[in-house]
Amino acid sequence: MKRRIDIVSLLIVFVCISCGKGNLDDGIRQDGVLLDIKESILSAETKAPILPDSYGDSQTFPKGATYGLFICDHHNGEGENPYKEHAYLYNNICATKSNSGTAWMYNYSGSTSTFPSLFLLGKKDESDESVHADIFAYAPYIRDVVSPEHIPFKVSDQADMMYAVQNRTAGNKDIDPMGPERTRPVYLTFVHTLALLEFNFEVKNELINHPEENKYANGYTLKKITISKTSTADAPLYTTGELNAVTGELVNLTEAESIAVSYSSYATNGQRKIKAHLLLVPTQPDDEEFVFSFVFDGVTLNTVFNLKKE
Repeated sequence: MKRRIDIVSLLIVFVCISCGKGNLDDGIRQDGVLLDIKESILSAETKAPILPDSYGDSQTFPKGATYGLFICDHHNGEGENPYKEHAYLYNNICATKSNSGTAWMYNYSGSTSTFPSLFLLGKKDESDESVHADIFAYAPYIRDVVSPEHIPFKVSDQADMMYAVQNRTAGNKDIDPMGPERTRPVYLTFVHTLALLEFNFEVKNELINHPEENKYANGYTLKKITISKTSTADAPLYTTGELNAVTGELVNLTEAESIAVSYSSYATNGQRKIKAHLLLVPTQPDDEEFVFSFVFDGVTLNTVFNLKKE
């Protein structure tokens, strides 16, 4: 029996999302509970492809990062769950890290207006009974998503697909709008679902010979990495699929013989190193079942890289 290994991301990144507190009077607060969405970070080593922002912190979402938020009617597990929005426009809310990198801004699906605010989880107007709520989150945000069970992705897009681990637990479910709390903290702890490979290139000759003088060569720009299956490969190479953010599973996967990913990574004058990240659907290749080729400035390198299990 062949020995196999998983290409996997090695560590969960804990991320919870925060927003500013609005000034709401006690009368409004009596009609529901305020959802105080918070941010927390697990300070640990990670293979996450979230690169350092201007603060140099690779453990947090960089500015401009996004996630999607669903605030739905509670479902008890009997019959089909349609993820009905708890209030108008409360499904697939977009959260965006501000340009300052210190706060989150929100806007409803299809709207361009943003706001930094708490969300009010109110009692439904049509009855005297409060309707409990469930909360789900995924990243990055996709505008046309209508269910947290179907988040489409393409490997060629190189999007870091994540979901909140609380989606699978009771932590953010069955929330009573008329409970004893006026403010309800909501923790969102995101985990990566794709595998990450990191490639490091070093420029051997950074100077070009010239009749007048030696000069720095311009560019050394990495344009493309192609991953291909070899003729004897048994492991699947997936190109598209969906993230079920409720269970954390990758579903409806489609296979390909090769995948090409575009880059614009370059070594400027005096720099000899280029680093590139490649996200893939986790799979179980044996030695040399996947081969990688590289294009720099329109020229495919003669050297390829055959992936080893170790």
